[in-house]
Amino acid sequence: MRLENDNVLNELYDEEIGKIPFIFRFSRKRFIIAFVAVCVLLIATIALVFALYGSGSYQLMDSVAGNGYQMGFNVFDDNIATVLLFTVFALCMSVVWVIAGKMYEDRAFKKASHLAQMIRLSEHRLEMRRWEKIRTDSRF
Repeated sequence: MRLENDNVLNELYDEEIGKIPFIFRFSRKRFIIAFVAVCVLLIATIALVFALYGSGSYQLMDSVAGNGYQMGFNVFDDNIATVLLFTVFALCMSVVWVIAGKMYEDRAFKKASHLAQMIRLSEHRLEMRRWEKIRTDSRF
């Protein structure tokens, strides 16, 4: 995040961004790629959920008691369920990755702005002391 007139903040922000691990540093291009990956994984997850429910078949089985009753249940394709599980895991991890990167970036900006504000206040105090000294010296 570059600001036009604040060199101190820009230098401190660049220094704080440099401390973030590379995998969590997002440029505009990397953020767009991550967003597209999350969207593709979300669409794949939705498609796999429909495919999983489409693969289900209703099975009847004799009850354990052997009293002539039958129990019914759905049987789903295990291969689709496994792929769905990995897709949901990848979707969750990619979302956590993007959120962590943005949190690191926000924290770096807060740190840099806080340090820049402290520097600006100390410079202002020094300037005020100089003016105070000039005013007191000019009275006599």
